[in-house]
Amino acid sequence: MTSIKTKFSPPPTVDGTTGVLYFQIIHNRVVRQLTDPNTNQTHSATS
Repeated sequence: MTSIKTKFSPPPTVDGTTGVLYFQIIHNRVVRQLTDPNTNQTHSATS
């Protein structure tokens, strides 16, 4: 079974940037996160 969740990472309070919207995909207990490649923030994939 696959689960797809939409998550929002709020911006840092010090920096004046916007938050990041990303997708979390869970398939066979492996978690992957997809973000927009144009953003400067990265979210690591956890296995």
